[in-house]
Amino acid sequence: MRPKIPLDNLDNILANVNRKYRLFSIDHLDGEAIDVVRYLGKKNDLYNFDGLTTRAKWKWKLKLAEKEIRYINFDESYVNSLKLVTKF
Repeated sequence: MRPKIPLDNLDNILANVNRKYRLFSIDHLDGEAIDVVRYLGKKNDLYNFDGLTTRAKWKWKLKLAEKEIRYINFDESYVNSLKLVTKF
């Protein structure tokens, strides 16, 4: 059985996904690309993430308002393969 993620609020969802999976992908309103990230926390109503490049390097910061986050995806083959070569 897969671990359960509480769905009561976005901060709780992100914190639990981050704790259980460490890396996940999100899509946001600009829709240009899916970002592979780790969650850093919420500050001033913005959700803060470290962004991972396709070469498994931490290169940028992402700050999003709740309404900008379209979906969260975790435990997928692309993200899991990046976990194998990423330094946390």
